[in-house]
This record gives sequence, structure tokens and C-alpha cells, in this order.
Amino acid sequence: MTYGAVILAAGEARRFGKPKQLLQWQGETLLERACRLAITAGCHPVRVVLGARREAIARLALPPEVTLVTNENWQEGMGNSLACGVRSLPEVDAVFVLLVDQPGVTVETLLRMKAPLESGEASLVQCQAGEWMGPPALFARAHFSELAQLQGEEGGRAVIRKHLERRALVSAPEAKCDIDSEAEWETFCDQQKS
Repeated sequence: MTYGAVILAAGEARRFGKPKQLLQWQGETLLERACRLAITAGCHPVRVVLGARREAIARLALPPEVTLVTNENWQEGMGNSLACGVRSLPEVDAVFVLLVDQPGVTVETLLRMKAPLESGEASLVQCQAGEWMGPPALFARAHFSELAQLQGEEGGRAVIRKHLERRALVSAPEAKCDIDSEAEWETFCDQQKS
């Protein structure tokens, strides 16, 4: 199977107050890290959807496998940015949808997510930790047309809800951490040190 990745990096991080995409962790920005994870997990191509603060983010030296896609309508929400990214993909069998503000996600997380798709058990895969379910997510090509039509604030979850019978859940407690405030970022960094 061939895999692409859409990394959502268009938001303005209002609650955080500065671009989360540019936060430094372990010698790289969160955006550089998300790109590296996708590439290492076998994704080609990788699309990064930009919107707010795109000039500052576009200055990063990203790998050649990464293409920046500008969503001129990024203010319309995550669904719009995801649709923009999916429409920019060439022919691939499946697409990972990654958020830059989930620094706990690892290459192993993404590799585990491939198994249910490759076995034919599911056509979409979502991470789970206890009662929580969320990104990253993996969608087979059968769902691309729905993803490409998303609008508004709701992302891939809207498509997943329509196809629960085709969904597989992969245990990924590391994915549950998502950084929305300076305090959450500091807590995450402190936990990683111990």
C-alpha cells in the first residue's frame, strides 16, 4: 500500500498565543518532527497545510518529500484545511492525518495504525486511550472524496462517525496529549524530562 500524509498546521493557536508549529522540542520544531515521523513511517508524499503565520512557518527547512499547501480559507476551520490537504494529494492508497500539537505520537504509533488497514479489517483507523478517541487518523482512499468536501471546524471525525462499522481503534495513549496552552506544553516537557 502507498501512504500519504496531511499534516494540519494552518491554525493560529489563539489559546496558545504563539505558533505551536514552531515550538522547539528535542532539537526540532513540532512541525519538523511531524514531518519526520510521517516520512519515517513510509508516507510519501507529505503535505503540510498552512494558513495563519504561513510566512514564518514556510521558512523552515523541511525535507524534500514535504510540500507546503496554503489554505487561503484557513479561518473556516480544521475541516476546510483537511479538505485542502487531501485534494492536493496524488494517487495514494491511504492518508494519515496528523496534528502538529501531539508531540507524544511516535513512528511506532503510525506503524501500528497501518496493520488494520493492510489486513482489510478496516478502511479507517483512529487512536484510542481509554474512553478517548482521536488523531492521528488513517483513511483509505474510499474516504478521500468525503474528506475533500469537509468544511468548518470539524475534521476527519465527521467522516469517521459515518463509517463506524469500518473503523479500527488502535491503542495509543501517547496520542492523547495535545498541546493547547503554555501550561500544557510546560507539563508535557517536564514529564518527558522525568
